[in-house]
Amino acid sequence: MRASQQATRRAGVRVPVSPWFSLAMLLLPSTMTSIDSTVLQLAVPRMSAALQPSGSELLWILDSYGLVTICLLIPMGALADRVGRRRVLLAGVALFGAASLLGALATSPEMLIAARGLMGVAAGTLLPPTLSLISVLFPDESERATAISLWLGGSMLGMIAGPLVGGLLLDSFWWGSVFVLGVPVMAVVLVFGPFVLPDYRVDANSPLDSGSVVLAVVGMLLFVYGAQSFGGDSLRVVAAVVLVAGLAALVAFVRRQRRIPEPVLDVGLFADPRVRTVAAGMCLAAVVISGSNFFVSQQLQAVFGLAPVRAGSVLAPAAAASIVGYLLSARLQRRFGPRAVIVSGFAIGAVGLAAFTTVAFAPSVAAVLVAGVVMSFGLGGAIAACATVLVTSVPTDRSGSTAVVQEVSSQLGVVLGFAVVGTVGTALYRELVLRGSPAGSSEQALDQARSTVGAAVSLPPQWADLIDVARDAFSTSFAICAGVSAAALVALAWWCRRSLPAPSSPGTGTSA
Repeated sequence: MRASQQATRRAGVRVPVSPWFSLAMLLLPSTMTSIDSTVLQLAVPRMSAALQPSGSELLWILDSYGLVTICLLIPMGALADRVGRRRVLLAGVALFGAASLLGALATSPEMLIAARGLMGVAAGTLLPPTLSLISVLFPDESERATAISLWLGGSMLGMIAGPLVGGLLLDSFWWGSVFVLGVPVMAVVLVFGPFVLPDYRVDANSPLDSGSVVLAVVGMLLFVYGAQSFGGDSLRVVAAVVLVAGLAALVAFVRRQRRIPEPVLDVGLFADPRVRTVAAGMCLAAVVISGSNFFVSQQLQAVFGLAPVRAGSVLAPAAAASIVGYLLSARLQRRFGPRAVIVSGFAIGAVGLAAFTTVAFAPSVAAVLVAGVVMSFGLGGAIAACATVLVTSVPTDRSGSTAVVQEVSSQLGVVLGFAVVGTVGTALYRELVLRGSPAGSSEQALDQARSTVGAAVSLPPQWADLIDVARDAFSTSFAICAGVSAAALVALAWWCRRSLPAPSSPGTGTSA
């Protein structure tokens, strides 16, 4: 501990406490923002009953947080380097606490979407300086790798534990309580952060390339909006145009980064096939986690009729399995190499996803629990190994960009999990309800049943047959999306096996 503090001071950064204590303070906001990306999922049925959002509004409630976050990750990292990383971090922390309180008190779908968007602004503001400060606090390469691994573990744990935390809060409080946890956590960082975190800036006089910022934000926004709208009620031609426009803006962003002398993101990192492969791996893993959570939380409550705390207890073993997989990953990597752990982890995750398909013909809580455990264990180990490859593949002086690549990959995966998997699942659900609706169903009851399964189960008992149709339709759409996701993970495992190098010799698994 003392050695790490002395090394940091030799690097020219004044740290009033041990860098490891400073790291613990940085883990608080980053883990909280990760929890917030999924914490709302168990509250969906209660929130749907209270606010009556449409299917599209529900997806925006879930997706606006990640969408805004990912749009700001790249420009806020560059801004923090110029005006001070601690200053930007604390500003994001303050906004996150205020936005969390606003979300807890929301009284309409529009108000909740706005609050989630503000939380996304805060998360996009505080995450980049969090990552950059880790590289400042730990100039030693091995210590920095450990610190980044701990940060990644906290982020992954937060994303998986979000529904569990939500279930525990919902057992005693109203649906908005899932946001209240962010207020005291951010208050702690605001009070103690100025005393335990160093202030650091790269070059206050270096201009921020506004063209790059605009292209990054507009490209991400249009791309995700187009992906989400494509499966909804919007005109598909319009959605396709928006999607293509977003891709064009992102391509222009990448080309601009290659030309300008001081890029806001070092896109040259992707010249290394290892970086491309593990970034895609972490992105798809996040897609699977967020997409499956979207379905599982509603399956347990709206279809199986479990109370939130009971649903949370069903999810707890999956969260524990992800931690076990993450912790075992380092040992397995030393023995077999990162590639073997990544490939096997994604394959095991695919088996878990395939097990979810049983809800279509033999629905049971036990099957969902076992499938979640298997999936989370495999993905936990694979994500940890992907992080190892990413950290060890990039030179020390480019660690800041490495962290941004990791965070963008994960957040993009969360956003796409809701935007693509959630949208496709919702479209399938609505079509199945329409096809299977009993004769004599009123237009009003049918519209409510088709909006969300949470709204469907809140129909009066006289519509019991329509409620049963809605439950069966949701289980079927869940099974279809789980099967497609399993196939995608199998393809990813095959690609990783072809793209990542094997260890140089047995027992030297740290080679990437």
